Amino acid sequence: MNHFLAIIIKLLMITAVVTFINSFIYGGLITNSLLISLILTFVTYIVGDLWIFTKSSKQHEYVWRNTIATFSDAILVFIIIYFVGSTLNDQNNVDLLSSAFASALVLGIVEWLFHKYMDVVVFKNQLKRITEREPNGHI
Repeated sequence: MNHFLAIIIKLLMITAVVTFINSFIYGGLITNSLLISLILTFVTYIVGDLWIFTKSSKQHEYVWRNTIATFSDAILVFIIIYFVGSTLNDQNNVDLLSSAFASALVLGIVEWLFHKYMDVVVFKNQLKRITEREPNGHI
């Protein structure tokens, strides 16, 4: 249930940012922004949140894990928006480079906060098991 709620929260925040920047500022189609948001949500959740965030360093080094995962997510956002957007926005005159950069920057900031939520709510049982096994919290 925690993962389902996390995916819904991530989908809503990505959709809001990408739709606002890509569609309202840069003039892209809203349907394209929604499709890009769906792709971004699942790719960044699996790669950035479940794989990189949990595996990038020791569990007690939260700031380092969050930094690595946030930069990874921002890079993924830029790449996906630019390449998927270029495929979808062939006939539209959309500045994809600027749109992808702006979205990556804003979502990078939002992802930093989202990773805190993931750490406290979604991965709380994992943290509890590690600290029970190792009294000092080190792996």
